[in-house]
Amino acid sequence: LPIFYGEDSKAGHFIADQMAKIKHGVFEVTGWNETRSFCYVEDGIRATIHCGFNVYRDVVNIGNDVETPILEAAETIARAMGVHDPKFTLLEGKPGSTQTRRPNISKLRSIMKDYQPRTFAEGMEKIIDYRDSKYPKVTDDQLAYILATVKWETAHTMQPIKEGGGEKYLRSKKYYPWYGRGLVQLTWDYKI
Repeated sequence: LPIFYGEDSKAGHFIADQMAKIKHGVFEVTGWNETRSFCYVEDGIRATIHCGFNVYRDVVNIGNDVETPILEAAETIARAMGVHDPKFTLLEGKPGSTQTRRPNISKLRSIMKDYQPRTFAEGMEKIIDYRDSKYPKVTDDQLAYILATVKWETAHTMQPIKEGGGEKYLRSKKYYPWYGRGLVQLTWDYKI
């Protein structure tokens, strides 16, 4: 399977984790000698919609058939973040990790002649541009803190949740009925 990525890539995945490391001056790459196929999410969506309208009872692989070495991907991320000559510590991949991932998209290319997924470098530039335009005043440290808080408060799901516990537990809270909810477990009757 390819790795789909975009502006909302989350912690726990290669791109977001590598960006966080670089932001904090940690230049290490796990699985540096492995390769992956990275597909920008907009390219994957466009191909999926095309297949939805043009394919019947058939399986079509969607993704990017360009295999990118993980070390090269880390260097591309660093360049997109303005770090142009990083010296990475190379760490072996995790036990059982797949050495290569590259989908065969020849069937997709035969039914979608104009399919040209963007390069990994183009996708990373798009992610950095999006972040800088949407959050121009948020520093890298602040963004890292925000993402870390959300990861912790949502039990690592990065999805809005409500405070755990049964009804009896929730009723025992001083702030009931405004129990913890959302990405950062807001309580009380705050209107944000």
